[in-house]
Amino acid sequence: MTLRILFVCFAFLAGTFSASSAKAKIPIMKQKIVYGRKPSSPLEILKTDELLAAARCSTDVAHVLDHWGAIGKWKLSNVDMDGAHVYRGRTSWSGVWIEARRYANDEVTAFRITNNSLTTATWRNANCTPSLRVDTSTQKKNFAYGRFSDHDLDTLLKQGGKGMIYIWSPHMNLSMIGLKEAVAIAKELKIHIEVMVDGSADPRALKDALQSQHIDARYFQAVDSLDILMRHTTLHYPSLLLFKDGEVLDFMLPGYEAKAPLMEIVSSRLGM
Repeated sequence: MTLRILFVCFAFLAGTFSASSAKAKIPIMKQKIVYGRKPSSPLEILKTDELLAAARCSTDVAHVLDHWGAIGKWKLSNVDMDGAHVYRGRTSWSGVWIEARRYANDEVTAFRITNNSLTTATWRNANCTPSLRVDTSTQKKNFAYGRFSDHDLDTLLKQGGKGMIYIWSPHMNLSMIGLKEAVAIAKELKIHIEVMVDGSADPRALKDALQSQHIDARYFQAVDSLDILMRHTTLHYPSLLLFKDGEVLDFMLPGYEAKAPLMEIVSSRLGM
């Protein structure tokens, strides 16, 4: 099965994958951390029983999703070219997401996604026993200026308070202009701002931005948090997320906003 939509969303995992297959046994994560919510949109949100209503092997699919830590809130991410409705949902564990694809013939395929692995579950046999395939990334990542991980996000959220998460790219000039304005807004509102850069940016462009644009070296940490990347923050740079009281808000702002309207958006969303 073609995973074109899935892997577009995970360009940061691009590299060589090694695969292994198994049947029946379901992997269960052990480090349980409750963290932020998905960004809001007008798109459909379903509970697990609604997602799987009348689906083939629905009970068995639900069992796997439960063992994978699904919290039971599914947001429609897109409709694929083959007609599959693609839903994304958080889990109870930091840095672990699930994507479920519901096909017109009522079959479901599920993907358990981490920063370095992709587990695919299908139910195509008569007795609904899941067939599992695990693909593991072997790519050696190079974060010359540091990185911002899911652990870093958990630490940030546990500190409480209100703040902004700003992601920029050296290939998008407006995102660099917006960075200075976002930092100024955070200072004026007396809130925290966490800045990170597109992890797939050309190292030469990063070096040029550091030297010619006079951007603070602290803002060159690469985004390596699955929880941030799964919020569609790679669609367009800059991307802005907001957090409050230990949670990432149901909101994601793609693209540049001038300082005045951005100030209004941030203030309103954070209740200031």
